[in-house]
Amino acid sequence: MGGVFSLTALIEVPAIILCGYLIKRAGSLNLVVLASVALCAYLTGVVFAQSYMTIYFLVPLAALAVALNSSAGLAYYQSLTDSRLGYASTVYNNVIRFGMGVGSLVFGLSGYFDLVFSLKFGAVCALLSFLLLIFSVRYKRQTPLAVEN
Repeated sequence: MGGVFSLTALIEVPAIILCGYLIKRAGSLNLVVLASVALCAYLTGVVFAQSYMTIYFLVPLAALAVALNSSAGLAYYQSLTDSRLGYASTVYNNVIRFGMGVGSLVFGLSGYFDLVFSLKFGAVCALLSFLLLIFSVRYKRQTPLAVEN
């Protein structure tokens, strides 16, 4: 597993640096949607993985999802709260910590009750519903998906 995490970090750090350039070109919300699609593809691949080598081939998707979500997600949220400096990063940090706490609890319980496949399948379903929500809001408001920063 150390190799998976090392490879993820090797891909993730340059991707975070590159994300600043991509936000100006593609818009932060578009990159958040791309991160969600990459994470959905990664989790779907993990659900059906039969070997560790499959996981190694899926690592770039996970690294891309984390890099884009951490940088473009914060940039998008900050663009929504321009008048309140520091508010976006504080809320973003707290939501991440809350998610890690709840995720650890859910993952621990799923391991205890042997529900790991259900947990991964649930994550894929949650991401797909998130993408549907983003696109429904986009078309309902008739605004472009990219938020110019």
